[in-house]
This record gives sequence, C-alpha cells and structure tokens, in this order.
Amino acid sequence: MANEQYAFPLLYGCQHGMTLRDWFAGQALVGLSADNANAAAIHFALYKKHGEWDFETVAKDCYALADAMLVARERKNAEEDENG
Repeated sequence: MANEQYAFPLLYGCQHGMTLRDWFAGQALVGLSADNANAAAIHFALYKKHGEWDFETVAKDCYALADAMLVARERKNAEEDENG
C-alpha cells in the first residue's frame, strides 16, 4: 500500500524514516510556502482566520495533496504495468 512505502530506501539496516506520504506532504508545504505575490494572496485568503494563521487547515491541505499524489502515482504505475 502506498501509505506504507518509505521515502528513502533502507540502507545498512537503518530505519526507513518518513513515509512517502509524509515526504509528499512536506513537499506540498514547501510549495504552499513559496514566497511570491500569487502564493501570498492565496495563502492570505485561504489560511487567515480571525487574524491568526490556521495551521491545522494548512496541514490538512498538505496531506490531502499528498494523498492525491499517491493516488496519481498508483494510477501511473498501474498504466505502466498494463502497457508493459
């Protein structure tokens, strides 16, 4: 299952570290945090709540994006398997 895949391979008996889902969510956070005028306007509109940042919403959105990336990845892999 995609949620159980790890972002980095096992090396020399070390632990795997973060899951692929966590890695994708972190990358989504980096993208959402990118500093440009369009992103700043979107961030302000989506995440400002009563004068404070709504970090819970930001985190949920990052994991929603990660889940969508995992689904797209699984579909792509299935298509590649079908096409040989």
